[in-house]
Amino acid sequence: MQILSWNSCGLGLARKKRTVSKLIRDFDIEVCFLFETKLQSYSDRLVFQLWSVNNVSWFGNEAEGTKGGILAMWDNSKFAVSSVEYGHG
Repeated sequence: MQILSWNSCGLGLARKKRTVSKLIRDFDIEVCFLFETKLQSYSDRLVFQLWSVNNVSWFGNEAEGTKGGILAMWDNSKFAVSSVEYGHG
């Protein structure tokens, strides 16, 4: 199983989105965790922009102000996630 875990230090720039998408594609990533995205919201559009194929499920925990933000994505053709638990701090 190929897993990508990366402190992205912000995900607002197009260059960073292209980098993440290239890593997912080039290394055939099945699970991706992006930390410190600094994003206030997530959308299917953003996730599909990063993953580039339709077999993706995801969960996002929004940033608080200019800190935090987590985006988890996974290939739902390989496995299913039955639950997601998270906490702040």
